Amino acid sequence: MTEYMKNKGIISFVLIFSVAFAACQKEIQTQVKFGSDKENITVGAEGGTETVHISAGEGWVANSTSPWISISPANGSGSSDCQIIVDTTLLANGTREGIVRFTSKSAEGSTADIRVIQTGYEKMIVLNKTEVSVPSYDEYSKRYVDVELTSNVEFTAKVEAEKEWAQLQDYKFTLDRGSRPRTVKLRINWENNTRPSEREAVLSFTPSDGSELAKNDRLVITQTAAEEIEDSRRGDSLAIVGCARSLGFDMSQFQGESMDHWTFLSLWEKGDKGYTEDKQGRVRAVKFSFFETKDGIPYEVQFLRKVEDLTFFSNADWYRYEFSTGEYIAKMTQLKRLEITALGLTKIDDDFANLKNLEDLELVANNFNDLPDVLTPENFPKLKKLDLSSNRRTTILDMSTATYDRSVWGGFVGEFPERLLHWDALEYLRISFNYIYGKVPDMKDYDKVYTEADILAARDTLPNGANNPAGYNLIGKPKVLPNAKFFAINLNLLEGEIPEWILYHPHLGEWDAETLVFNQSSEINNLQGKRPGFSNVPENLDYYYKAYPLKKPDYYVEGK
Repeated sequence: MTEYMKNKGIISFVLIFSVAFAACQKEIQTQVKFGSDKENITVGAEGGTETVHISAGEGWVANSTSPWISISPANGSGSSDCQIIVDTTLLANGTREGIVRFTSKSAEGSTADIRVIQTGYEKMIVLNKTEVSVPSYDEYSKRYVDVELTSNVEFTAKVEAEKEWAQLQDYKFTLDRGSRPRTVKLRINWENNTRPSEREAVLSFTPSDGSELAKNDRLVITQTAAEEIEDSRRGDSLAIVGCARSLGFDMSQFQGESMDHWTFLSLWEKGDKGYTEDKQGRVRAVKFSFFETKDGIPYEVQFLRKVEDLTFFSNADWYRYEFSTGEYIAKMTQLKRLEITALGLTKIDDDFANLKNLEDLELVANNFNDLPDVLTPENFPKLKKLDLSSNRRTTILDMSTATYDRSVWGGFVGEFPERLLHWDALEYLRISFNYIYGKVPDMKDYDKVYTEADILAARDTLPNGANNPAGYNLIGKPKVLPNAKFFAINLNLLEGEIPEWILYHPHLGEWDAETLVFNQSSEINNLQGKRPGFSNVPENLDYYYKAYPLKKPDYYVEGK
């Protein structure tokens, strides 16, 4: 056999084999049943990807009836794995459906459908935590609880707690993606617990549309009990330490030292006025100075049951605050002297009237805009000294053009508080350096006037003889603050005439009137845009010493 014939035979064999193999292969392919391994797919609202297996003997293509469903790959040849991709949904408490269809390219055009079901978001309010515990005390900056809330409904939030010791800060919650849940951080501020018992607050949520929720969490806040402070010397020390802690008052130098060595307080000892055996070694007077608090007067102060002299002096950034005297200090009914200087007071609680034993009250350099209603002679019958000076909170150079909100001016903005002039028992009254404007009341209609008996009783300050004309000129003049040995109204915005009850007051010579009465704030314009000041300031006190010759000091020179 020639080589040619041999090669021809081989080629023919190969061709015959190939045709036969192809025919066989085609027969095998036509035997693969077209279809998928899944008929239904369920996906949650967040969407996702599902893998399906396509059995096919020939080529195929896939398509979706819904734009929120995509397929990868969307065509192929023979059996293959395929991914069905479902977008997220904004539906709430509902479902949506779509069909994915696989179509064979065979002559028969077989199809396989997969039903895709997607559930919507359930209406819910969910917290990342539902229970928290907080201590009875912590620093102001640390007294809060943060929780994360996830919801797909509008809601209102409410904290239920005794005396509102827990408060929810303002928050912003916006559903900007339909019913897709959104997450917001909520902050609940809490106050120190003053009671020796645990307490609870609950933060709950109510759907604004009244709908039922699949889940509605609430936050339970439990606060531990405060340490009980007994009425004893040890109780005093605990109360002092607690006050110092609340105020941010540095007591490090006194650590390890007995209370007897604490320099900012004094203890009761035998021989002290008002001493009784039960007071021995207890705190009599205490002064907290140069501290920094955002809370105001600490609750521990109420347990200083033997203290009669209490001072709070100089809080950092005092002009920023709006504190009230609160309920705790009102329980210290034994107080005789109380000084609250530069703390940040804007209000005095009505219960403050319980302090009937007060003899000396100093509320200097606070933020009072108005004279508190509680300050009356009836409420404080034993009070002899009242100092309300320097309550300017902001600097106002022209009241007629000032753009500041008057609610934050401070300084007792308004006309002269006449009711203070009815306080006969006062021996000391100071209301200097405020924003009091207008005229000093002339008190001409005052129901108390100097009588002949008053003149006769004042012979130590008048010329001998009942017929002294100068002395009798006082008869009929208003008897205002008759016991005031100190009176200061300077550096306000007063104007008009100085009334006679001031010019002829029996104690005028003791007042340093040129400085503390007649001198007003010359650098500030009043409501009319004019500089304040009195129109009848005396050149000297010659006239006065003619009426009260025995009050004239030895160094006084007439006409000067």
